[in-house]
Amino acid sequence: MANGAVRIGIAGLGIGRYHLECFSKNEKAKVVALADPDQPLAKNFAQKYDVARVYEDYSQLTTDADVDAVVVALPNFLHHTASIAAMRAGKHVLCEKPMAISAAAAEEMTKTAAETGCKLMVAFSGRFKDEARFLKRAVDDGQFGDIYYAKAVALRRRGTPQIDFPPTGDLGRGHWFVEKDKAGSGALFDIGVHVLDSVLWFMGYPRAVSVSGSAYDLINQNRFPKGEFSVEDMAIGFIRLENGATVTVESSWAANNEELWQMKLFGTKGGAKTAPLTIYTESHGKLVDITPPPEALGKGWGYQEEDDYFAECLAADRPIEIGTAEEGLEITRILSALLRSAAEGRELKREEWG
Repeated sequence: MANGAVRIGIAGLGIGRYHLECFSKNEKAKVVALADPDQPLAKNFAQKYDVARVYEDYSQLTTDADVDAVVVALPNFLHHTASIAAMRAGKHVLCEKPMAISAAAAEEMTKTAAETGCKLMVAFSGRFKDEARFLKRAVDDGQFGDIYYAKAVALRRRGTPQIDFPPTGDLGRGHWFVEKDKAGSGALFDIGVHVLDSVLWFMGYPRAVSVSGSAYDLINQNRFPKGEFSVEDMAIGFIRLENGATVTVESSWAANNEELWQMKLFGTKGGAKTAPLTIYTESHGKLVDITPPPEALGKGWGYQEEDDYFAECLAADRPIEIGTAEEGLEITRILSALLRSAAEGRELKREEWG
């Protein structure tokens, strides 16, 4: 670490540009290297944020001796190889979601972290929003009792990478998002993962015991040239948990319905929903709804708080407790099983997941 600051390397400047901005505001971190095949873009960001080195290939960054930790913000199919390369080189990793495009790859990442002693955090930024942290504290304080059902919804009406988000748009999204071998999945891995992770986190991440899923590509198949869209544009899942609770998840890039990003919790003492945050409870024999004012909950996706947390864990040599490798592995297993269930048209017990 340079002058007490964690030396960060960022691989990928799509979503990685937001990490770059956040770490630039943290005195405990210093971005010292960037990697992106778009060299003019990378050099512009390096100049703007005073970053010393720019690489074209992420493998050059993972072997840079002056880098303590790597942010893996590359296309999904590279998360596994880049993260393992970084950890094998003794570097801690903050990996963007989804952790990997297969459960086997996520398991190898988790094992590598244990073998090398490197910290591995999965970037579930939604957990760091004020709204989510407020709900988590309420759950942990027992305000809702036992949560027996949760609903996770991330629906876009028209929000498909490549066609609704141009390849050179704000996130630098490219055609790989709609190719199964590179993305692993469509809407489910892209946005469904966020809301599903959050509700499982609220519930304490109980182990899933079975899943049943459906997936559709009925809208985007007609919006892309034939053969260029190979992922789902909508997915629905039903998940049974070992404690008897259940979760449903809905996600879409394209659907003829309302735009909605919302989570719901149903507990024995109370419940809640987000967007807007409302608590449903009882008081003195009456049913009561509590809605905190929006200004009390802040705004944004939690990127700053997420990166601050990662830097603090590294600077203080504390274990990662939010977005752990084990949690990333579990949700990758669940999502992969949901897609297999959809393909086979049946419920899958955990022992069948492979």
